[in-house]
Amino acid sequence: MFGVLIVELLRKMWLSGFRERNALQMGMTIRAVLRVVVYSMMTIAIVSILAESPALAVGVGSVTGIIVGFSAQNLLSSVIAETLLAITRPIKVGDEITIMGNTGRVVEIGINVHPYRCR
Repeated sequence: MFGVLIVELLRKMWLSGFRERNALQMGMTIRAVLRVVVYSMMTIAIVSILAESPALAVGVGSVTGIIVGFSAQNLLSSVIAETLLAITRPIKVGDEITIMGNTGRVVEIGINVHPYRCR
């Protein structure tokens, strides 16, 4: 976490310097390269520390898996809901529906269609 904080603080200082010189695009390109390099170095350091202690590696891996699982929960539920809507087809294009007090006509059914796109 400390490494990420340092990278982001340096990013702000770095871009403000390039912004003052009207070279923002070059600063953003250099920033992207430096970000990849620093994050790669941090990843290598973390892996080398975890390689020394299998118990620590299992603990960190378990916590990381739980975090990723909770993060992906909303995405996976949306994909499952969209798949069920596509299979069962409870509504069709041209149907008039009311959602949360807003009435509209279905113009498109697809994956990740914006929920407020009604005509």
